[in-house]
Amino acid sequence: MDYDKLKAELIAYSKKIGIDKIGFATADPFAELKLRLYRQRTLVYQSGFEEPDIEKRTEPERLLPGAKSIIAIALAYPAKLKKTSGKQAGRAPRQFFPLVMGKGLS
Repeated sequence: MDYDKLKAELIAYSKKIGIDKIGFATADPFAELKLRLYRQRTLVYQSGFEEPDIEKRTEPERLLPGAKSIIAIALAYPAKLKKTSGKQAGRAPRQFFPLVMGKGLS
């Protein structure tokens, strides 16, 4: 498989469907992040919105066994929300994930 070609195709498709940013990373454990998160917890810097299990947050294998890569996307919140509801709200991300993950999210 040509991973550079696949990556370029994913970037192009993400732009087409309105993804603001897309990034790719290895699914190796995030050792440096883990240390920072434990330090933040000690200093009571966490907001409470985070997953409390730091191992889950820094060891992708715990959530996606066998994963080799992580694809992250970012969507900006619009300054003024259009009146959308039901099936149309948030449509692009739901269409994007199955393309990338296949049956992994089914």
